[in-house]
Formats: sequence, structure tokens, C-alpha cells
Amino acid sequence: MRRDPVAPARPAVPSEPYSTDDVPRDRRQGRGGNRRGSSAGSRASRAGRATASAVIGFLALAPRVAAIGVCALVVLCALPMTSVRLMVVNACNVVDRFVPDVLAGVLVYETPFGGAFRGDFALLALGLFIIDWLLVKVAYAIWGEEDE
Repeated sequence: MRRDPVAPARPAVPSEPYSTDDVPRDRRQGRGGNRRGSSAGSRASRAGRATASAVIGFLALAPRVAAIGVCALVVLCALPMTSVRLMVVNACNVVDRFVPDVLAGVLVYETPFGGAFRGDFALLALGLFIIDWLLVKVAYAIWGEEDE
């Protein structure tokens, strides 16, 4: 019988069985190593990392809430609401103080509804969401660090 030239060849059978020496030490003990024999110092550093991660995660809430508020303000500015228009204008004046000079007045367009799309506010909200995302990534990175 002839072998098909396309068919793969059979893998060679190892002459001796595999041992745990072939597997790196950190994989043998699991992701975090041997947790039972951890010292008090590593437990303290783990607690410190957990605390730092929680604090950074809590700090990430501020830009997230601010970004959601600015997004809501962008929508409110785009729609004509005569009853609350004065409050919206006052809120726009407050947020306008936090817009960098480079972005002030950029991408502001009149909408067909009679309001104005505030592109500078939308870009500010995008920046705040990016800051939130970066803080959350840092918090997860600190939380997931391994003991050396």
C-alpha cells in the first residue's frame, strides 16, 4: 500500500514518559504559585495591591460619572426644550469652564430641531471615558500582579 503524500506522518512516540520536570514550575503550581506556603510579607503586599486597586477603581468613577453627565448635556443641548432651556444654558456654562481652550467651540453645529450639537462637549466626554478606561485597566493590572 502506498502512502498518500498529503497525509501527515505519525508523530514519533517518546522513548520515555513525560515528567513534571518538562513543565515550568509556575505552571505546575497553578497561576499564582503555591498559595499555602505564602509568607506574611506576600499576603501584606497582596492586601496592599488590593487596596490600591480598589482606590484606583473608585477614582475611575469620577470621570465616568462626569462623562455620562456631559453626554446627557450634549443630548439636552441638541433638543429644543423651552421649559428647561435656562437650566441647560447654565449647565453648559459650567461645563464650558472645563473644556480646554483648544476644544472650545469646535464642532458646534445647529441641529434641525432648533438646538445645537456641542462637539466640544462630545470630545470632552470621549476624553473622560478614555481616562476612566485607563484607570480601570491600571486597577486590574495592579490587582492581577503576581508575587515575585
